[in-house]
Amino acid sequence: MPRGVRLESGRRGSRASEPPSHPDLAGRRILYVDDDEFLRRLAVRMLGSAGALCLTAGTHDDAMAIVTLEPALDLAILDYQMPDGDIGQLVERLRAVRPALRLIGNSSENRRREFSERGIVHFLDKPWKIEALVHAMRD
Repeated sequence: MPRGVRLESGRRGSRASEPPSHPDLAGRRILYVDDDEFLRRLAVRMLGSAGALCLTAGTHDDAMAIVTLEPALDLAILDYQMPDGDIGQLVERLRAVRPALRLIGNSSENRRREFSERGIVHFLDKPWKIEALVHAMRD
């Protein structure tokens, strides 16, 4: 894996016999793209406790490396503001490699319109909760 890319389940310390808190997420492979390391770690912990495997990327290039190398990826959650490029460019790059990959927008500001203009119809407000993610995945 490229530098800055992480794959974690987030279930350290939990008992293997414990069922995931959200069966809809059990075994899902989710990419979380955000330049904020704290938020990436939080996503790993939240998604892992729900039974998902979370891959994280702090740059657009890292996100592209993961999408290219990870055929079992179920979805990607993308932060709107990243220092290394426009979200529209990242969406175009992702679609070129994996057109069917489900993308969900993520921002602390209401960027629904901006994401929608780039073809991303699902949006999570930061900070988001697992329930909001599950709801977005079902739409």
